[in-house]
Amino acid sequence: MAYRERLRKKFEDFERTLEKFSQLSKLNLEEEILFEVSAKRFEYTFEVLWKLIKLILEAKGKPCATPLDCFKNYYLSGKITEKEYHELAKFTRIRNEIAHIYDFSTAREIYLYAVRELLPLLQKIKDPLKRKIEELTSEEAL
Repeated sequence: MAYRERLRKKFEDFERTLEKFSQLSKLNLEEEILFEVSAKRFEYTFEVLWKLIKLILEAKGKPCATPLDCFKNYYLSGKITEKEYHELAKFTRIRNEIAHIYDFSTAREIYLYAVRELLPLLQKIKDPLKRKIEELTSEEAL
């Protein structure tokens, strides 16, 4: 698949996972199941976002290898604020811990963080990401 197509597809994946992620607070599920579903959607959204940013950075000749490295380089390129970078770093830490959650209270905290703090951040950076994708995939960019 050509680079431009990969970039567009990855952004579409991000939009789709973000939409699913944004539906968390609307789900009418038993809390335990809700927290399990939210953990999966958290993971999917995270994976798509960091890989999308990785593709954007590669297009600019700034490769990165890890999610935290990609978020840092994206911040250093001026695409997100320092506060947004720190939230994405927190997103990374939580993503790394999610597989090791064995208690209800931690799962609940992650769910509340996702709905109250992370979701608004992801929605805020979605449009600038879209503009960047459009810029990188336009005919003039070739």
